[in-house]
Amino acid sequence: ANFHIPHGRANAMLLPHIIEFNSDINIHSRSRKEYLPAVKKYVNIAKLLGLINFNTITTVRALVNWVQFMLKEMDMPISISQWGKVSEQDYMAAVSSMADAALADGCTATNPRKPNKADVMEIYRNIW
Repeated sequence: ANFHIPHGRANAMLLPHIIEFNSDINIHSRSRKEYLPAVKKYVNIAKLLGLINFNTITTVRALVNWVQFMLKEMDMPISISQWGKVSEQDYMAAVSSMADAALADGCTATNPRKPNKADVMEIYRNIW
């Protein structure tokens, strides 16, 4: 809202990062005995899309990659910098207040993994 990014476009840019946050799986992850509850849902989504992979980590990573691929296929930016309508300085200066607003939003309370301000700020920085 701060930078007049359409809601759907903002959600699309955030989606791969939110999957990574909710699953606690990223490019540095290694297999574990137990995963967060959201992981099972992400694996099921990946299976429905035909993205089943070698193991849980690679399956969730395949889902993240698929989302990013689809954004590119639809000519949608995958980052704020790619969107090109705000400077990095202005965007980074707003990250803290945007994180406060995100944490105050009622939808954040229903997220599968509860973020703190540092988590939200990291996600916002990562979508630059």
